[in-house]
Amino acid sequence: MFDGSKHVQVEADFLSIKDFDFFQTKSHQFICFSVVVLVQHDQIKHEIVATNGLPLLIQCVLDAKFQCEINILRKSLEIIWSMTFIDEAANVLKDPSSQPLLSYIKSVTFSSISDLRTRQAAEGILWKLEKKTILLSTRRPSDQYDIMLSYSHDDKELCYKIHKRLITQNFRVWLDRDAMRGSTIEAMVNAIEQSKIVLLCVSDSYKTSPSCQSEAEFAYQKQRPLIPLIMRDTYRPDGWLLFIIRSRTYINYPKLGFEKACDKLIEEIQAQNVSPKSAITSNLYHELPSSSDSCAVILDWTHTDILNFLSEYNLQEMYPLLKKMNGQDLFELYKMCDINSAQMYQSLKSELLTLYNETLPINVYLRFYNQLKKYMNT
Repeated sequence: MFDGSKHVQVEADFLSIKDFDFFQTKSHQFICFSVVVLVQHDQIKHEIVATNGLPLLIQCVLDAKFQCEINILRKSLEIIWSMTFIDEAANVLKDPSSQPLLSYIKSVTFSSISDLRTRQAAEGILWKLEKKTILLSTRRPSDQYDIMLSYSHDDKELCYKIHKRLITQNFRVWLDRDAMRGSTIEAMVNAIEQSKIVLLCVSDSYKTSPSCQSEAEFAYQKQRPLIPLIMRDTYRPDGWLLFIIRSRTYINYPKLGFEKACDKLIEEIQAQNVSPKSAITSNLYHELPSSSDSCAVILDWTHTDILNFLSEYNLQEMYPLLKKMNGQDLFELYKMCDINSAQMYQSLKSELLTLYNETLPINVYLRFYNQLKKYMNT
């Protein structure tokens, strides 16, 4: 059990100092990096609220001199995101007096200056404070996927192996392989609602990630069947994560070994009345189409299908450019690339830099074009 009494006192001493001008930027950065680690523990969160630390965190976000320091801004937003998981902090942040903060956070989600992690933290805060309740009550599930893998990218190597094994067993699996650019919250919501089962790949890193906590809580509240997979030998679930998975059967990969653990996992999946589809159906987004009407298939693609295509071929840099496209738009883009590939690369590269302050590597563009070309020529 975490004993945070000494850490709480240290952070409370920091947060009780009202004159932020007393510190140099490096001191602020040190404070933010310290708190972002400790704030994953609920005891720390409650202490920050009790010592009136939230207004100071809000000041770190709204003060112009800190907005220019991207590390301080990002860490401050990540701390506030973690704080939203306790009701006392969420109520403070929902208060009308916090409206300037929410307005600024909304601007961050659309900013071309903010980096990806900063935008994700901003989006996560808005999800917790404004959007989650609406989506819980209005969205309707579908069964496009059998399984969603929810995991921390610190555990990605083992998760990728599990994903590959499930695919070879002809299950339809959703996995965010590259921390998809754009609206990660939207991708998460769609994945959970379109999956029959959610696998929680739990570890210390999973438990301390506000992004993973958002996924696990949403899946739990959507009453999706959950199967916890232990990723690390020494990890024992606690806190919010233990509450969600407490009555479920764990599959301990380090203890059982990969092969036995996978066999047990497939048994648990089938116990939930989820069976693999035929190879053609299950690999819909993992194999090139074999029919002669591939163009027609792409024309029917939805936004989710395009996300799957980008994830499958490691094309996350293209997401900002394609995030509002459907299959017909994608088909037209391919035709433009096919007519003058070099010119289209320069156009897409310029648009990505101008609108999103991000680069488009030539190898990513060529992979995008060549993979689409395979679809068209199949």
